[in-house]
Amino acid sequence: MIKKYMMLFSLTLMSSQLFAQNKLEHSGYVGISTPNPIADLEVNGRFLIGGANLDRNGDLRDLSYLSNSGKMLIGWNRSAGMGETNFISNQGPGGSGGFSFYNYTNDGDLKLLMLMNGNGNIGIGTNPVSDRFSVDGRIRAREVVVTDMGWADHVFDDRYRLPKLSEVGRYIAINKHLPGIPSAKEVSENGVRVGEMQARLLEKIEELTLHMIAQEKRIDAQEKEIKIQKKRNNQLTAEMRKFQGKVSLEKHILEKNKRLK
Repeated sequence: MIKKYMMLFSLTLMSSQLFAQNKLEHSGYVGISTPNPIADLEVNGRFLIGGANLDRNGDLRDLSYLSNSGKMLIGWNRSAGMGETNFISNQGPGGSGGFSFYNYTNDGDLKLLMLMNGNGNIGIGTNPVSDRFSVDGRIRAREVVVTDMGWADHVFDDRYRLPKLSEVGRYIAINKHLPGIPSAKEVSENGVRVGEMQARLLEKIEELTLHMIAQEKRIDAQEKEIKIQKKRNNQLTAEMRKFQGKVSLEKHILEKNKRLK
């Protein structure tokens, strides 16, 4: 009998401790491990959820119940194979939807960290977001790969008209920048498209390379001509020396004949 009362007392004590940690307010707020919840659900501690396979080939492939609800669904494996965690939100009756991440400082400042619009555009530290990915600040990366853009190999096409350096010089004198390259003012106002600018810079490098190749050909031709002229000059010099030798010999013979007379 004593054991029975002791067990009942222990259960009562455990129930009171659990009730002290978990509280259901009259307002409808629920607190877990917190006595004074200030939200519909406040958890003081780790929060773990699981299950909810959203495989589009499974029972939850139909998400029409989210329409105009303004609610978010958390689940897994919507890709039917990757096993990823899915966050699926609905914007409700208005707006474009998406996700926003903020930091609220101890000084009361609310700062936008990242914004993901419902159309897929992402902004870090910036709003509104008009491009697929916008960053207000510096980006550090090990490598950047730009695809699906035109390249500058057309410069090597036989039909390409290579601008003369004199034409480029006149253009620079008037506009103060290379042809086909935006000015400092244009860059300040509109920024630079990295992939497009790389292609334009490559075009200038290829044009300059063609000019250097042409210049090298001209130099080689001039060096060959110089060698030919040098050889001719050497031959003329040798013939001149022979002629001078003959003249000297004939002059010596004439002087000798004069003395004999």
